[in-house]
Amino acid sequence: MLWPNGSRFAFTVVDDTEGGTVANLRPIYDLLSDLGIRTTKTVWVYPPRDAFTGSCLQDDEYRAYILELQERGFEIALHGVGSGAFTREEIVAGLELYRELLGNYPKVHINHAKNPDNVFWGQHRFSPALSALLSRHYGGGPAFSGHNPDSPHFWGDILKERITYVRNHTFRGILTSAYDPFGPYRIASKEAYSNYWFSSSDGHNVTDFGSLTRPANLDALAQKGGYCIVYTHFAEGFVRGGKLDRTVEENLRYLASLGGWYVPVSQLLDHVRSTRTADHYLTGAQQYALDLAWLRDRLHKDAVWTYRRVRRRLARRLHAPQLVRE
Repeated sequence: MLWPNGSRFAFTVVDDTEGGTVANLRPIYDLLSDLGIRTTKTVWVYPPRDAFTGSCLQDDEYRAYILELQERGFEIALHGVGSGAFTREEIVAGLELYRELLGNYPKVHINHAKNPDNVFWGQHRFSPALSALLSRHYGGGPAFSGHNPDSPHFWGDILKERITYVRNHTFRGILTSAYDPFGPYRIASKEAYSNYWFSSSDGHNVTDFGSLTRPANLDALAQKGGYCIVYTHFAEGFVRGGKLDRTVEENLRYLASLGGWYVPVSQLLDHVRSTRTADHYLTGAQQYALDLAWLRDRLHKDAVWTYRRVRRRLARRLHAPQLVRE
């Protein structure tokens, strides 16, 4: 892959809006801006209606900050119009409010958690074989129906009309383009209510991001000349007491020295598409391979999270005050 301006590779970040506030985001975005790294920030239009927290475009201070980020060259994307259940009418109104406030419709959408308006999510996300395997797992959960015209949460036709890219799989390694050499791709069976899909590399929180972007991994990315799209949550531990995590800062400063192309995700994906003579439609075998790779990495992630939870519980018990018998 040839990158603009003689760059050796491409790198960007998609920041999930969950838990985000001006206070816990400003230090990381100030550093990215100073380093010339432009990334993608997702937002909600409405306040959360469930257990999730985070600011939205109806918060005056936060909206002003999002407009500031947009003015500085960061891309603003959609993480659903909010966290929770929203009807078609609310989603359409939310997208119009998004356009009114930010000047355009979002080019990128990320499905959110258990929102029933998620489009082709849960068991609908996967190839038929894996979908059948996982149907029991998702059977007791929410009915994701943003792509179902009979659902009160349907908005797939609006997504098709206004949004170019939707994120799909997330993988462990830094070289996103090696895990998914097809993206951005189309899926014929989902084309009525989507356009292009893309994958990302998992930097879920500050610990995962720091590990993913350690210098050895960044060197490998630069050597291979591919691209990395990190999916993360900047609100999850990157900033504490107003200060940015030291490892993250060191890694990003090293990244900026490597001569990469640091642009928002839609610009990166647009460039990849521009190098092709035709759109890539994912075959059944290719989709199955991506699904299996995602499942393998997801099982590893679940095991790591379980291990971390057990360690935290043990640490709390070890440091808990002991009752003294008299």
